[in-house]
Amino acid sequence: MNTIIKHLPRKLLFITRYTFLLAVISLGLVSIIATGGGGSGGSPTYYLDGDGDGYGDPDVFLKQDKQPDEYVTNSADCDDSNAEINPGASDVPDDGVDQNCDGFDLKSWFEDADGDGYGNPDVFLQANAAPDGYVTEGIDCDDTNPGVFPGNTEIANDGIDQDCDGFDLFPWYRDADDDGYGDPYNGVMERPDFGDYVENNKDCDDTDAGAYPGAPEIADDGIDQDCDGFDLKSWFPDADGDGYGDPETVVTSNSAPGGYVANNDDCDDKNAGIYPGACDAPDIFLTVNDIPAAMNGSIPYRDNNDELVDFTLAVPTSDAVWNITVDCPCGCRKEGLQVWSDPPMNENPADLFESDGNDRFIWRVDAANALPQTAALTIYAAITDNCGQESETSSLTVRTIANRPLLAPFDLQDPWLFVYSRDNYTITSGMSSDTTWEVYSEAVPNGISDFIEDLWSLGLGTPTPDPAFEAVTCESGQNGNDCLARMVLEQTREKAYQLFLCGPDGTRGDDGVDIRLWIEGEPGAPDPADFTPQTLNSLDIEKTFSMMGFGGGDLEQYRVGYAERIDYLNLLNEDNTPKDLGVLTTSLVRYAYNFLNDSEALELMAAINLGDILVPVGGTPIGTYAEDVRMIDLSIPPEDLSERFQSRREQMLMLMDKLTDGLSLLTVHEIGHSVGLVPPGHPPYGFFAGETKADFIDDPDGSTEAHIDTAGFNIMQAGPETGYISEDLLKALTGSLFEEDGPVFRFNEMNMAYLQGRLLLLP
Repeated sequence: MNTIIKHLPRKLLFITRYTFLLAVISLGLVSIIATGGGGSGGSPTYYLDGDGDGYGDPDVFLKQDKQPDEYVTNSADCDDSNAEINPGASDVPDDGVDQNCDGFDLKSWFEDADGDGYGNPDVFLQANAAPDGYVTEGIDCDDTNPGVFPGNTEIANDGIDQDCDGFDLFPWYRDADDDGYGDPYNGVMERPDFGDYVENNKDCDDTDAGAYPGAPEIADDGIDQDCDGFDLKSWFPDADGDGYGDPETVVTSNSAPGGYVANNDDCDDKNAGIYPGACDAPDIFLTVNDIPAAMNGSIPYRDNNDELVDFTLAVPTSDAVWNITVDCPCGCRKEGLQVWSDPPMNENPADLFESDGNDRFIWRVDAANALPQTAALTIYAAITDNCGQESETSSLTVRTIANRPLLAPFDLQDPWLFVYSRDNYTITSGMSSDTTWEVYSEAVPNGISDFIEDLWSLGLGTPTPDPAFEAVTCESGQNGNDCLARMVLEQTREKAYQLFLCGPDGTRGDDGVDIRLWIEGEPGAPDPADFTPQTLNSLDIEKTFSMMGFGGGDLEQYRVGYAERIDYLNLLNEDNTPKDLGVLTTSLVRYAYNFLNDSEALELMAAINLGDILVPVGGTPIGTYAEDVRMIDLSIPPEDLSERFQSRREQMLMLMDKLTDGLSLLTVHEIGHSVGLVPPGHPPYGFFAGETKADFIDDPDGSTEAHIDTAGFNIMQAGPETGYISEDLLKALTGSLFEEDGPVFRFNEMNMAYLQGRLLLLP
């Protein structure tokens, strides 16, 4: 009621009260008339109050003196069937019932501020009749805008709900792929009853749920997933500007960044001359133990009868080393290497090869991946370069044999003792009548080591030393001359180890020959008196030591070295210490003298400043001066010597260096013979000694019954009669025996593989 009163206008309130007062007065007059008031007389009238609300039904009454039960004296009820309807009841608005019998149903009226015929549901009052500015419909959704009311015509897409249906009219777009984005070409103005329509029209492909604005873009698939109008693409840097991109680096964007191209086909993005089509196809060469094609059996060789001969290498089932060399103008990677075999191996052979980082792949066969034993194993290799070009196939067939002592004697270490104490000659030197220097030898022992006498001929020691030099000792050396001899042999041993591909101290490494070199008299060295000939066979798998003698030599023989025998299969211990066996240094000195008697050689000696020591050019031998004791002691720093003896030391070291170049070559040459080099015939029964017409022969004169002259300086080529000493000693004197990648003079690949135990010689 408070709300109603609050909103009733004062005029209307006055009228309502006045009407009610008139009704009460009328009821009083009727009552007076009915009871005979006014002097008319008669019985009073009583009205039925059927609903017991105190108000009678004007249409049902009685006139009698006594008031009946359920009758009242008034007839003001407008519905005597409902006790809640009577003049004293409160009217309930808007229910269609006149509860207070005033002739009206109380109604709610809503303010229509904008005059559009629809009222504000939040501003209303209740009255029997409409106040000014109020209407019966309180359903306006915006009573400040006469253009907004229920039923009005909707203007689409203007942000205003003109018809008060809760929505601004706008297009709805089909979202067939249910990605939340609608098809701009499939829209309606009224939202359909089914739910696959959305408000936006931003889908670029309504058949693909993975294509919509902001979707993750997949590069290079031809699909614009994120609806930006582009398919995301991959771009590759073209650093060398040849139009081909680097496959190792990629960026993605809608358009090409500067310096990038769409392809990743470059083989080398640092070289503008290498790209697909710019390079020749790769070449590949497969072999075992680095043996060249002309000697490995992949092609026949031409023998001394001018006939082509087929042959096959024999390799152990383990310990051999397979080599693949490639020439890839466009570059190659390990991933492009293909290797297979017949019969097939259990695993992919290509996985066993390791790259050396340059142009070679190497497989060192060990027991874990040993080859099957077979009379014919063929391994094939091919490679694809970085530009996709494939090489031809290279192959090699070998015979594989399980190691056993008689076929693989290099499974055991070869111990050798350098013996320099032998005395078979009296050796002197001097100037002849024609003013040339000569060395003389008489086969008569004189109590002096032949090797030490040979060194005297060069100035490395003297038969008439200063007393201080005579008295000096060193480890295992008994006087100055002996110490010099040992210094020469120690340096010879270091170089011999290196020629056997070991470290200077004998460390074997992966490729070195398993050999041990002692010098007579040093700690731990065997005693020559304990030498015992011994045969290596299947029952006897231990070795004693072999011996190599140094010094002396029959000058009539023109030999600088000679081995007791060529021990094919390396079954015996060798004794190369008897007279005229081993390294014959007297003959070596004679060749040096012949060289030094040449005027050009003398000029060379002057140029390299050996004139203070070297006897044949007028030098003063080491040992002549007491100060030579300090000079040969290399633990004394050069600055602690006088200028003269600093120079003598430099000359001594230079002379020793050149001398030990030759001595080490002779030593390993004779050891090579003693352990089985070089057998005649072709593999697997020989290593081509004496062959003169084969493609791999460099100089036919250097290949004799037990020698072979292959490309480069092969340690096992023939000796002085072919110019071995005269030509190559000059090389040693003017250069170095060793370069960064190893010795200048080497065993050829076949001979080295035999010494390493990687190639077998069959009986």
